[in-house]
Amino acid sequence: MRSGMAEDPTNDDRFKQARRLIRKGKYGPAIELVWLLVAEYPLDADLQESLASAYFMAGDFSAALRHFERVTKLAPHASGKALVNMGAVYNRTGDHRKAVEVLRRGIAREKRSAEGFYNLGFAHRKLGQNAMAINAYKEAVKVNPEFAEAFQNLGNLYLEMKNFQQARMQFERALSIRPDFKKAKNGLAESERESNAARREYSPFGRLVDPAKAKKTSKKNVKEMSSAQRCRDRADLHDLASELEETTRRFTTALRDELEPALYGLERLIGTGRSDESLLKGIEEFHQSAVAARERRGEMKRKVLELWAHEELQNTPSTPAKAEDPDTVDTEEEFGDATPMIIVDD
Repeated sequence: MRSGMAEDPTNDDRFKQARRLIRKGKYGPAIELVWLLVAEYPLDADLQESLASAYFMAGDFSAALRHFERVTKLAPHASGKALVNMGAVYNRTGDHRKAVEVLRRGIAREKRSAEGFYNLGFAHRKLGQNAMAINAYKEAVKVNPEFAEAFQNLGNLYLEMKNFQQARMQFERALSIRPDFKKAKNGLAESERESNAARREYSPFGRLVDPAKAKKTSKKNVKEMSSAQRCRDRADLHDLASELEETTRRFTTALRDELEPALYGLERLIGTGRSDESLLKGIEEFHQSAVAARERRGEMKRKVLELWAHEELQNTPSTPAKAEDPDTVDTEEEFGDATPMIIVDD
C-alpha cells in the first residue's frame, strides 16, 4: 500500500475491515471507515479505489466516478483498471457512448481484462451494435472461460438475432459454470420455445404465406423511419457494404498472392527432399502467409457481422407493451442482460 499506511498495523487492519464490510454489503459503515483513513492518507490510491467501489455498490454513481477518476491521477500505472470500472459506472447510468469511449481506453492498458470486454459488450448491446457486442463478449470469455454472465449475455444476443442454436449453446455454457443461474435457465427455455415455434411455422413446401396474414402483419415487421433516417440508413449501409467489399478483396488477395505461392513453394521444397535452411525459410514464409490470411479473414467476418447486425437493427420495430400472459416469460426481468460489473480486489 502507499503513503506509509501499511507500516501502521492499526490502520492496515482498519483498511482490511473496510474491505470486508464492502464484501458483506455494509456500504455505509465501510465508507465511513475509509473516509477516516483518507483524512490521514489523502494520496493513497487504494483508499480511493475502495471508496469508489463502495459508492458504486451503494448506488452513488457520481461519487464512484469521482473517486475512480482520482485513482487514475494518483496511480497512472493502475489507470487501466480504474477506467474499466468507470466504464461500468457509465453503463449503469445509461451513458453507453461514454462507456464505450472510456472502456476502450481502459482495455488499451488492461489488454487481458475480462471485465473490460464484458462491460464493452454491454455498452455496444445497449447502443444496438450487436456485432461489436458479440465480439466483445467473445473476448471476455476468451480471457475468462468461466465468465457465466458473459455467456448468458451472448445467449441473449443470439436469441434476439433468432440464432437459436447458438443461443442454446451459450445458455448451456453459462449453466455448466453456474447451474443455479436463473436468467440462463429462463433464457434456455425461451430459446427452445422460440425455436419450436419457428419450426412449426416452417413449411416443407416452401415459404407459403397466407395473404391475409401477411397483410395483417406486414406493418409490424418493418421499422418506421423518417426520410432523414432512411437517407442516413442508406449511407450507413453503403459504407458497410464498401468496407465489406474492401476486406473481401484483401482476403482474396492474401489467398491468391501470398498464401497460395507460399504453399506451392513449400510443396516444391518438400518434394525435392531439401532439409537445409531453404526449407526452414519456406516453412516460415508459409506460416507468415497463413497468419496474414487468417487476419484478413477475421476482418471480413467482423464486417459481415456488422452488416448483419445493421440489418437486424433496421428490421426490428419497436414493440408495444403486451398484455400480461401467464405463459410468457418477462424477458427483461427473467433473462435480460447480466448487469455491468466493476473489478473489486479480494
